[in-house]
Amino acid sequence: MAYHKRSKIIYIDDEEYVWCAREKEYIHNKEFEINKWGDYKLFCYECGKLVCADRNINYTTAAQDRNGYVEEQSKIMLENIGYDFNSQFTIHEQFLMKHKLI
Repeated sequence: MAYHKRSKIIYIDDEEYVWCAREKEYIHNKEFEINKWGDYKLFCYECGKLVCADRNINYTTAAQDRNGYVEEQSKIMLENIGYDFNSQFTIHEQFLMKHKLI
């Protein structure tokens, strides 16, 4: 089976049109946002909103989940190298004692 690569950007009458992956058609570039790398996003603005709504993305919750994961992994790492979260001393104090800085 041959794969036909579609151009992301085409020009019609000197106007730039971009392929929308959700609508499966070319849409004027004014309907697209630009990502942090300077390229057009995969979906036009309206489709991007619909995709987010379809997935029920709550960015605040996603960020909290990510931060909770990082905190959990950090605690595991610190416990693996010998720090105790149930100690009467803070992690900082344990670090100072471990490295004989006090």
